[in-house]
Amino acid sequence: MTLRWGFLGASRIGRRALAPAVLAASGHALHAVGARDVARAREFAAEFGIAKAYGSYRDILEDPELDAIYIALPNYGHAPWTIAALEAGKHVLCEKPLAL
Repeated sequence: MTLRWGFLGASRIGRRALAPAVLAASGHALHAVGARDVARAREFAAEFGIAKAYGSYRDILEDPELDAIYIALPNYGHAPWTIAALEAGKHVLCEKPLAL
């Protein structure tokens, strides 16, 4: 089984560290990215060969094909979007700190 990841945010850390790690890991796939700016999400998706790009954080959480969400947002967005992802039934990896 492959763990299908979605990134909440098209961040620099996601681009430099997490996307390459997910792509290199056996049994993992980077399946979607969501950003407030759909053009930025599409650019990130094109760079890494990601199937889906969303212009809304909520849309990525509603994707039934995703198993896990990486929260790559500014600190103020960590807690609310982690909670939203968990409520959507997703596994979550959140950058520290979880909350301010």
